[in-house]
Amino acid sequence: MVIYCVDKFAVIVLFLTLMCFPYGQRVAADESKSNTNAARLTNDAGADNANNSNAKKTNHPGLIPGVLPDSANERGIAFAEKEQYDLAIKEFTKAIEIHPFDAEAFNNRGIIYSKKGRYDLALADFSRAINLNRSDSPIYYYNRGLAYVKADKFNLALEDFSKSIEINPINASALKARGDTAVKLACYDWLQACKIGDCLQMKEAKKMGLCTELIKLNY
Repeated sequence: MVIYCVDKFAVIVLFLTLMCFPYGQRVAADESKSNTNAARLTNDAGADNANNSNAKKTNHPGLIPGVLPDSANERGIAFAEKEQYDLAIKEFTKAIEIHPFDAEAFNNRGIIYSKKGRYDLALADFSRAINLNRSDSPIYYYNRGLAYVKADKFNLALEDFSKSIEINPINASALKARGDTAVKLACYDWLQACKIGDCLQMKEAKKMGLCTELIKLNY
């Protein structure tokens, strides 16, 4: 009778082990997948992560290397490194013609358009990159936000920085950019108030060393 009970207990243990083992594998796989996705989102933030492989490959942190080493996208990045921006645009355009749904190529061309002051074209490219990759695009929102800032569209920039932070809350670059942009927007509002006759906030900003560019242009 004792032998029977021991055997029965062993069978129960074996049954539970077999039932739980696949579940343990699934949990481990899900955790691994979750960690991988989190790491990828962190790396997409650009300059935030010192171990970012993309940042190591280029002096332009927002540029995203492609999969193929000799692709048009990679050649575009190489030209961008040499500040040969017209040639870089041609290569990124070629990459888009070959792969019309390549969000990375649109993002990269948008960065170069922005460097050349073609903010309308840059914004169009960033918007296209976002539409092609809605679920995982903190860097695209961040880059479009920077282009909006350069185009003096601060409210739209704040929306994009906030969206980038919503997707990746540990994106220090987007957090800093949103704060800087909020200050710039406040400076413009204070300047308009001052022109109407209320210069209190602008005077306080001047004392604090804020709004220096606007003050130089208007005083």
